Amino acid sequence: MDPYLFLKSLHGMLAILGLAGLAHPCLLLRPGKPPPIAHRRMIALSTVAVLLTLGIGSWIYPAYRLDVKPGRLDGAPLGASLFETKEHLAFFVGALVLAGAVMAWHGLAEGRRCLRLGLILMGVTWGLGLGIGAIPRLY
Repeated sequence: MDPYLFLKSLHGMLAILGLAGLAHPCLLLRPGKPPPIAHRRMIALSTVAVLLTLGIGSWIYPAYRLDVKPGRLDGAPLGASLFETKEHLAFFVGALVLAGAVMAWHGLAEGRRCLRLGLILMGVTWGLGLGIGAIPRLY
């Protein structure tokens, strides 16, 4: 199997796991109270999934930009623009989720807010990635 395709697939699957994992603490955390151990584990696992997704995406991005993007998106400014928007949103998702995880771990209400915003932006980011890959008219 091509290592690039494997990493691209892993990137997408970890994004889904991170998205699903973030939903749990966003729904069940109560502000002002330290989370129980089960919630802390879910916060940690979903944060790791999100950060691994971001890391793999950053690692494969140079190869994508040189090898794949010119053939697929150069003639489609909308697709190229949406892809770059997705990449910028992904950075904010990583920062929000990391900050939210640290704050939520300690029972701060702001942590729940950061995780919720991270979840929403991650859903938008994932939707953009899926749309860019699935809609042939964009490329």
